This record gives sequence, structure tokens and C-alpha cells, in this order.
Amino acid sequence: MPTRRDRLWEIELAPLTRMEAWKVAPIQVGESISVLGFAAPGEKGDPVLRAEYLFAAGKALRAALGAGLTAAPREVASATPRAPPRR
Repeated sequence: MPTRRDRLWEIELAPLTRMEAWKVAPIQVGESISVLGFAAPGEKGDPVLRAEYLFAAGKALRAALGAGLTAAPREVASATPRAPPRR
């Protein structure tokens, strides 16, 4: 958990071209999303969170959204719980 006391953080996502290639719908004003990510080592500099997981539109995407990664994210969970498969 961050130890910083900043009340406002900037969230860093992948470039728009990569988000579009991954078929991630544009985030609309007023839309609720959740993000799980990390801050700079030692929490130095501006309060910036680099997204690792993006939860939006009922989907959870695992995507290391930082620079240098070109693979498409994979869906890791549904927002709606599902029953386990029958055996």
C-alpha cells in the first residue's frame, strides 16, 4: 500500500493506439472504473499510478499497461460470479 498522503493521483494507461488494438472501449466521463497498479519505486516524484489491471464495463483485464508491452491483455475475471463447471 502506498504511504503517500496525496489525495489525487494520475492514472497512467497504455497509449490510445494500444488500447484500441486491445479492443478496450474508451472510458467515458462519469463512467466508474477500478484500477490496480503500482507507483514509482520509493514513491518518488508525482503521484502517478501505472495500471496493471483495469476493471471496466463488467470485465477485468490483466494488462501491464506500461510502455514496451505489445501483447493484448487477457480477460481474467467476470464481474458476475459464475458457478464452477460440473464434472
